[in-house]
Amino acid sequence: MTTQLITLNEYRKNFSRIWKISQEKNIRYIVMVHSRPVFEVNPIMSQDENINDGLYELAEDEITPEIIASIEKAKKTPISEFHNL
Repeated sequence: MTTQLITLNEYRKNFSRIWKISQEKNIRYIVMVHSRPVFEVNPIMSQDENINDGLYELAEDEITPEIIASIEKAKKTPISEFHNL
């Protein structure tokens, strides 16, 4: 995988093209704002067998009030707090 740095402006202007090229050529893009990296665009290869490893499915009888409360709390949590995990 190769890595390329791009500006946020370039990312905004070429969003559709960038994600397609990322998948086709296996390129990781790091988006920069004022010379600082702010996020990256990584390709997810369709043949990746482990694409759903981080996802969980619950049967209806497994959904408890505690799980619902945990999900509601996470939905209200600012994204910036997740970066500190």
